[in-house]
Amino acid sequence: MIEYGMLTRLIEFIPEDLLPVWFRWLTSFSLLVFPILIGLCGFIAWKISDRMAHLKEMSHQKIEDGLQASLTRTQRDLYQSRLSTEEVRAHAVRLEEKQAPWLLSQDQKDAFTAYLKGAAKGKVALEFIQSDQKRAFDFASAISELLKAAGYVVWGYIPPFEQKDGPPLSGIQIQFNPQSREAGEAIQRAFKTIGYEAAKADRMNHDYPDDYVVIRIGVKS
Repeated sequence: MIEYGMLTRLIEFIPEDLLPVWFRWLTSFSLLVFPILIGLCGFIAWKISDRMAHLKEMSHQKIEDGLQASLTRTQRDLYQSRLSTEEVRAHAVRLEEKQAPWLLSQDQKDAFTAYLKGAAKGKVALEFIQSDQKRAFDFASAISELLKAAGYVVWGYIPPFEQKDGPPLSGIQIQFNPQSREAGEAIQRAFKTIGYEAAKADRMNHDYPDDYVVIRIGVKS
């Protein structure tokens, strides 16, 4: 096959007057157009190559983004799973503590008694809720002994009480009148020193003299 360059060199040796006009015109035109066509083909090939490289890069980026999104979802699912497990474990611990006996540590007993020994004295009656009688009674009995040790006069026995309306009493409630306010507030503060918030309430129980503080032990909270 004769290359384009060889053809042009052969034509150069032929006298122009022997060549037809149309052939000379066609030769001149081809000399002008052929390089342009070669350049255009090269440009098209470069654009195709560049486009292929861009598509390949986009494909890799999509794969990477997909992997990253998948990893993020997996990490989120693992976090939610771990969080759910921790919540279940924490709930189980709280439930176990709530169902456990209601006890005071020796440090709590010592702190409670020490606080009340220097506080205003008075007379105290204790009651425990019937619906949680075993734990409430044991806790009320422990408080009764501590009050006696701190110098308080404690009613002779600890009766149960029932609630016929509303939710059951939770935790500790202290009832007192103006006559027993100083002693009642002192006992309320003593409970706070050992980590218990004893709710204050007006005396509604008339089974005891007016100068008595009434401590009601409800369901363990």
